[in-house]
Amino acid sequence: MDITNFINPQSIAINITSKDKTDLITKLIDLAEKSNKILDKEKVSKAIFDREQLLSTGIGDGIAIPHAKTNFVQDTICSVAILKEPIDFESVDNKPVDIAFLLLGREQNVGSHLRILSKISRFLCDENRLKILKNCKTSEEVINLLKEEF
Repeated sequence: MDITNFINPQSIAINITSKDKTDLITKLIDLAEKSNKILDKEKVSKAIFDREQLLSTGIGDGIAIPHAKTNFVQDTICSVAILKEPIDFESVDNKPVDIAFLLLGREQNVGSHLRILSKISRFLCDENRLKILKNCKTSEEVINLLKEEF
């Protein structure tokens, strides 16, 4: 499964600033909206923030993977933010976040959603890949890195 099927260069932001967790998630949803696959942005936002209330998707080591399943998207969507300065994301390790991947999938595609989430997590937990990702200067560099690894 190639994650680059679910992400496009317009859905990637590099060197962005964000004031807090809510602001970052909102920016990730705005980026995902550029895919033209979101059917109802308010309901997608609600799904993401409802999921975030269950347990922070800040998985540690400066990484967050906010995600949700909702039928208010046409297909799986992913967006990426590489932050200029880390922010508090209420992560499990209490460390600030500077890399975030947003994943949205349809409710009936639970298996696919979990496989993609697992691949993103494994990708981001590799120190070398994470270092390369943090040094990407363009969306195309991010896409090329993802293509190499997925």
